[in-house]
Amino acid sequence: MTEEKMLQGPLADAMTHAGQLAMLRRIHGAPVPPENFIYAEIDAANLTTDQPEPVRPDEEWKERL
Repeated sequence: MTEEKMLQGPLADAMTHAGQLAMLRRIHGAPVPPENFIYAEIDAANLTTDQPEPVRPDEEWKERL
């Protein structure tokens, strides 16, 4: 694993309070799919709701629409 992937994955997750962001998106009606952030397609320039599909999503996702 590269240092860049480590920063884009678990460390970025912790630094941005992903749990709080996920809760707010769920309340808004746009839940975040559960996935492994190490393999996620992360693009800091894309802050819109037009996000790529999860690369390795959890098999079970109760909020799936």
